[in-house]
Amino acid sequence: MSDVNLHLTLNQYRTLLSLLRSVSRVFVLDSEFETSGYPSVPTSAPVSSLDTEYSSINLEPELRVASSVHGVWTTMDLVVSVDTIQLHLYGAGVHVDANVQQHGIARFALVKNTLRYKSMSDRASEAQLILKSFTMCNTEPGNTRFREIIPAAHHNRNQFMVLYSMAGGPNGVSLAVVTIDSPQIIFSISPVLALLDFFTTKAHFDTLAVGEGNYDVKSSSTQNGRGLDFRLDLHDVAICVLENDQDPNTQAIKLNIQQLLVSHQVSFHTIFSTFFLNHHSGNHSIKS
Repeated sequence: MSDVNLHLTLNQYRTLLSLLRSVSRVFVLDSEFETSGYPSVPTSAPVSSLDTEYSSINLEPELRVASSVHGVWTTMDLVVSVDTIQLHLYGAGVHVDANVQQHGIARFALVKNTLRYKSMSDRASEAQLILKSFTMCNTEPGNTRFREIIPAAHHNRNQFMVLYSMAGGPNGVSLAVVTIDSPQIIFSISPVLALLDFFTTKAHFDTLAVGEGNYDVKSSSTQNGRGLDFRLDLHDVAICVLENDQDPNTQAIKLNIQQLLVSHQVSFHTIFSTFFLNHHSGNHSIKS
């Protein structure tokens, strides 16, 4: 697939969330089937000698099957590649194409995207998302001199990678590994507030609210017996907060993080390799 160009207004975003909520009501929970007189369908196969070998499947984090496990095969191996994905966000005042540029918020661009999904016959699965480059631009009307909030990466490595692995078995654990390489972020307060207003609108929370049901996410995950371990790895992060984005000689606060590693397994622990804060005056370290 070559290029994908998407445009989304605030009203369309609210409509999309409402549609997702309506679609989710089509699916009925197993408990509702049981209480309504329908026969329950077993969610897992009978216990066999194969169930005792689920521990032989490890997450390193890549999904691998030990040689001692017999009768396990790949059921799906899917790869999707897209050269460029662009998403344009617009505020609530957009009603016709003529005034769309006057209500711009931000433009996101994902370059050289690859998504791979692999599943095994024992219900183990793995998903991998790789983005070569991730950029974000401020499209608000005005005289800002700093349009690039997240400029393009200046290296040949992958800038954003996500790997999710889930072991097979009824009590299999999951592992998510997120790696972000050399993100550079330059922003002022105005576009950040506009994005927060876009994604945290009241209609958004009303749509995500459970409302009629008594579904408890915590209790459901406990009943399923699955746990999620994750690891977040940041390299060479630079965050620059501008005082006035319309002034090319504005003062700025720049935060540099050489490496930040956050992991959650049995217990939560955070490792800071190098962390220092610099304050810069003028534009000698900022490119407009």
